[in-house]
Amino acid sequence: MMIKVRFQEQEYFLTDGSLKASAIATAEAYEHGLCSYAYLCADGRILRFNKEIGVREDLEVLEEVPDLEPADDFLGNLFGDSSWEIDGD
Repeated sequence: MMIKVRFQEQEYFLTDGSLKASAIATAEAYEHGLCSYAYLCADGRILRFNKEIGVREDLEVLEEVPDLEPADDFLGNLFGDSSWEIDGD
């Protein structure tokens, strides 16, 4: 499960399903294997590019949702080559 939150007037997902420590990502970024928006640290700080942009208390929990499914181009983006495909063999 993931946790859908509102942060800085935008909706994001805590991809680890935890309010303790988790990547904070948009659905599109998560589904396509792109970089997360920010990271919720165990100490409660929210970091983006190593700069503090908020704290855990700034997250408004909206709902718990099932994990999002990766898109077809997920692995290509993850490995930096969107043309990379898995053969069915």
